[in-house]
Amino acid sequence: MNKVKLLVVDDHHIMRDTLEAFLSHDENITIVGLAENGMEAVEMIKKNPADVVLMDLSMPFMDGIEATKVITESYPDIKILALTMHDDISLLSEAIEAGAYGYLTKPVKKAQLQEAIESVTEDKYYFGFKTNLSRTLY
Repeated sequence: MNKVKLLVVDDHHIMRDTLEAFLSHDENITIVGLAENGMEAVEMIKKNPADVVLMDLSMPFMDGIEATKVITESYPDIKILALTMHDDISLLSEAIEAGAYGYLTKPVKKAQLQEAIESVTEDKYYFGFKTNLSRTLY
């Protein structure tokens, strides 16, 4: 099995660093970049395409919804996995309409994050919430 190439996008450096530390020891994942906003993510994808983008949704300059639209329109094989603090069904709908394959809320456990990355890599949608909203989506 080839390693999943992962781009981490979050405007909080501590979150980017934590996710990188969290996932860099996973034998199935290679971190190909860290971006602090959607514009930076789009530019990074042009130079070094990823298999999966772990995308925060609330960011300056270009938010995660807009970045998801841009990336999935140009690179339909790249899977976007939203990771956000917003447990909001309308934001989930926006993310899916933009092209996201998954939606997780912070905080998330490492095992769930790994499971979500694996699922979207296999072309399966993945939804994880702090509430029971996800039960209505299965």
